[in-house]
Amino acid sequence: MRSTMINLLLVMTCWSGTSAIARSQVSAKDIEIVQVQGTDAPKKIELYGKIHSAKHSDIHFPIAGTVDKMLVINGQTVNLGEPLVSLAKQDKLALIEQTQQQIKTAQKELEKLQTMQKKLDIQQLKDKHALYLAKKNHDKLVVLRKQQVVSTLQLEDAAFRMDEKKALLLQSEYKAALNEDQVALESAHIEVLKSTMEMTKAWLDKSELKAPFAGKIRNIYVKPGQVITRNDPLIELVDSKNMMIRAVLSHSEVTELKQMLKQSGLSTVKIAVGEQVFSARVLSILPDSKDNLTGVDMMVLTQQGNDDLIGKETAFTMLIPTEKKRYEVPAKAIVNQRFVFKLSADNTVVQVPIEVVQFPTTKAQNVLVETDQLAPVDTLLIAKHKNIQTGEQIELS
Repeated sequence: MRSTMINLLLVMTCWSGTSAIARSQVSAKDIEIVQVQGTDAPKKIELYGKIHSAKHSDIHFPIAGTVDKMLVINGQTVNLGEPLVSLAKQDKLALIEQTQQQIKTAQKELEKLQTMQKKLDIQQLKDKHALYLAKKNHDKLVVLRKQQVVSTLQLEDAAFRMDEKKALLLQSEYKAALNEDQVALESAHIEVLKSTMEMTKAWLDKSELKAPFAGKIRNIYVKPGQVITRNDPLIELVDSKNMMIRAVLSHSEVTELKQMLKQSGLSTVKIAVGEQVFSARVLSILPDSKDNLTGVDMMVLTQQGNDDLIGKETAFTMLIPTEKKRYEVPAKAIVNQRFVFKLSADNTVVQVPIEVVQFPTTKAQNVLVETDQLAPVDTLLIAKHKNIQTGEQIELS
């Protein structure tokens, strides 16, 4: 009796396991298989702000002068270092030529004075030596007069000769000093002329205004023949390839934006203005708004530009990269508007949560959903005759 009951229990257990295995398997006839492909699903933040050129400058000449030629026109694109405006150079070129001639004349005069200085220095040495001999002779006669070897008349004549040599030495020293001053003055005059020429050449080097950066000519404020100073703006040059956006967004969006940028470790975003999309980089998120609006100022540098947008206030959308993908799936693939079923690598059913972002307007249209749990290309399962559940095995053969 006991043996009969054990055998019965074994039979029931085997039947129960077989039934469970059968319930966990789904035939390919009972499902529809759909392959879907995902696209990027960035986070959208609506903003309002003003678009500026990343580089903007009213260009000035570093010197004063008269405009000679305008080398560019309004709307022209220029490269870094390209000439924009030139000043009239005729007067400066004439001044250089005149100064060069004056330097030549002054150098000749200086050479004459230097030659004269050498002669005067030699004469001064001769007079010093003559005075030395006269004084030596006078001192000798003084001793001899005390010994009454020479007469008083002879001593007085020696004294006269010594005074004469003194006068000649003083005269030669005066001439030498006077000529030396003339040499110094002429040398200084030459240095002034050289300085004038160098300054004029430096002016000529600056007489052609060049673009400090690549960009586009937006305005020209001067014309040929106009006298300008260092403070007069000549040309408005803007960077035509990069734009700067200062935008205002709510404080709640600021926190979310900071978190998303921190998580991604990047500051690269997309900016959508109308139908145009630009690559951009968030430079800073300032703590306080400079405008009388609730929010913060944010600086965004784009990688490309559009002249029509510069200087305008407009609404635009910031697209921040996320790990989510967007898929277009059949409406019947969505269960309870919260999840879909996918086919895993081992042919089992996996439930995947999704977010519906756009419902179809007609029955024939698909539904747009977003999720971060599907592969870029993945396989969805749609139940046809009976419901399917997570973990069930799909019999594809």
